[in-house]
Amino acid sequence: MPILDALTFLIIVMEEEEREAEDKAVEAYMSHLSRLMSNPAQSDEQADAQQNFIEQLEPKSFKKPKVITDQATLDQILARQEAQMKQLN
Repeated sequence: MPILDALTFLIIVMEEEEREAEDKAVEAYMSHLSRLMSNPAQSDEQADAQQNFIEQLEPKSFKKPKVITDQATLDQILARQEAQMKQLN
């Protein structure tokens, strides 16, 4: 059982490191946002560049699922789900 204990310990350490990295990413993101808000973009091109950079810098925990509003796409998803349900039954 010492191997299981060692693996469990490693998993716990890795999870703690992931949480710390996520905390640092959130801190860096918020710091950058505050700097951008204190110095707004001077042109549309600069605003677009800032927005793209913010989206790339955004931590995983901040990402929101994409909302689908296109009716055709929603119909396709519904049809796929119904087909999957038929296969299960």
